[in-house]
Amino acid sequence: ILALQINAIKGKQGPMTTVNGVIGSSLALTAILVAALSFL
Repeated sequence: ILALQINAIKGKQGPMTTVNGVIGSSLALTAILVAALSFL
């Protein structure tokens, strides 16, 4: 989480500059979290 925060502050925006990028990233992150929680 700390690495994500540092990247958000110092890194380039990348795909987050477009609405499509934000939606795609959020869907991907949601899928990763669901997969991780299903293994617990």
